[in-house]
Amino acid sequence: MKNFTIKQFKISLIKLGLKKGDNIFIFPELFRIGKISNIKNRNDYYNTLIKEILKIIGRKGSIFINTYTFDNSRKNKNFIYESKICTSGYLSNYFLKMKGVRRSVHPIFSVAGLGKMSSYVCSNNSVHNYGFLSPYHKMMLINTKILSLGAEVSRSPFLHCSEYFIGVPYYYNKIFKKKVYKNGKEIKARFISCVRYLNLDLKFKFVKLEALLRKKQIVKTKKLGNGL
Repeated sequence: MKNFTIKQFKISLIKLGLKKGDNIFIFPELFRIGKISNIKNRNDYYNTLIKEILKIIGRKGSIFINTYTFDNSRKNKNFIYESKICTSGYLSNYFLKMKGVRRSVHPIFSVAGLGKMSSYVCSNNSVHNYGFLSPYHKMMLINTKILSLGAEVSRSPFLHCSEYFIGVPYYYNKIFKKKVYKNGKEIKARFISCVRYLNLDLKFKFVKLEALLRKKQIVKTKKLGNGL
């Protein structure tokens, strides 16, 4: 596995166009890009990545990341807002524990944010995971940039957000009957998620979509470690 330095990481972010005041959605599959040289443990790795991004975007910028809780559905659990555990990976779990982080309320599809626009994006949301006034819709309204760290850009949740808004026929709205608690009190609401009909034999052409995004220069890439 090819390592990379924190200096290389910083240079890559700047060349991709990250700058002060940016709102950034991190979409990570970190195992695809490898390790940071001279970083020996997991927490230092995550802390280094996040702190470096914060240095670039400054106090007026914001970072967002998925903090999904799929176990609430799989294991019939309730959503506890104050919980610092999610199923979106180690980086998301680390991010949830950081000081000043805010989180949206949804039993399955929550989003956490840190920075100037975190309160706007993660508060007073609709009950829908991708729809109007969801965290993703609000992130689009403030021109949030997607920072894909190893993950395929075409698989980001904003694709599903687009599918919802144009009304694709292979999704339907599912109501979750999980209880949601914040500050020890139950939130009386029925939360909704846009989910795919599982009986449909769909073949998504993500490779074509990603090629189109690159052709139109909507996506910029930079080699880092083992991946882009």
